[in-house]
Amino acid sequence: MKRLIIPLLFPVFILLLSILSCKKNDDLGGTQSVGSTIMPLKVGNSWTYRVTAYDTTGVLPFSIPDAVFHITRDTTIGNEKWFRFDDGWAANRVDGLWSLSNSGQPYLGYKYPASVNDSYTAMSQIAVVQSTNALVTVLQGQYSCYKYQFSALDGRTVYSNQYCAPDVGVVKFEFFSATLSGRSYLSLSVELKGLVLN
Repeated sequence: MKRLIIPLLFPVFILLLSILSCKKNDDLGGTQSVGSTIMPLKVGNSWTYRVTAYDTTGVLPFSIPDAVFHITRDTTIGNEKWFRFDDGWAANRVDGLWSLSNSGQPYLGYKYPASVNDSYTAMSQIAVVQSTNALVTVLQGQYSCYKYQFSALDGRTVYSNQYCAPDVGVVKFEFFSATLSGRSYLSLSVELKGLVLN
């Protein structure tokens, strides 16, 4: 089950997913200006999440192991430093966190800094910044987060709410599926349980 969850969650986190204070990060190859980032990128950083799946009635149908995302290495692509997660690549730029699609094309995952109601296309989804100071409590603690809502370009009722704390990364992720009748329901919840930031 973990092999199915990780590929599902990684693009969403990096579209997905969300360092500790306003500072210059010398590991970003000159692409990030002085200030915080939405996701701290450094080899050795890791995030552990509790994953909970629900059926259409809100019942937990089966147990899912914790998901752990590691930054395992970095490399320079063009003149940018990119960081390797378990199943993908990410880089901080002045306008937010970028990722690489399966075809190797970069796309903006989390716009940062951003304003409420900012919208942009993130790969095959529309992203809207719904809040820049949503207070979120998870197992790891309480965070002031940017809330991003991602929805399909085709207007389906499948969408996700993703909460990222600047200088921490993805704190909470909620994925909503749809029944055959079109009713949306919370099908997957992911919350930060532990992190290691170098």
